[in-house]
Amino acid sequence: MTQSGGELPKRRYSLDEQVKARGKVVLIVDDSGMMRLTVREVTTSLGYDPIEAASGEEATALADYYEPVLIMLDIQMPGAGGLQSLEQMRGNPKLVSTPVVMLTVESQRQSIQTAIGLGAFDYLIKPVSVAILRERMTAALKAE
Repeated sequence: MTQSGGELPKRRYSLDEQVKARGKVVLIVDDSGMMRLTVREVTTSLGYDPIEAASGEEATALADYYEPVLIMLDIQMPGAGGLQSLEQMRGNPKLVSTPVVMLTVESQRQSIQTAIGLGAFDYLIKPVSVAILRERMTAALKAE
């Protein structure tokens, strides 16, 4: 009630605030629109809210804001790559235990070992089938 006796207007939450409040955000980071689309479709089919970034810089900011339950992170991107972004995210207390699945077109042991050393939960070599993507995302979400 207000001082004049009327009802207080109910606060309207933006879609952005509603998504954040649900706590079921999966951050998808890849410079390939097709890969983001594939991961987005799997994410929604699992009942989670996809948030997308096309660069490492954007990913770091979105991860800090949304505090996702899972991050799907491409290793090779223009600018700050996935390994640099992962290192920054692991330095953020809000993200230190968030499962991160690395996506890569390269099967170079060094990049994969570096990602695991930085705390990545898993990695997938692209192209990846929808079935494998779903399986690995489900495993990472259970670990969360």
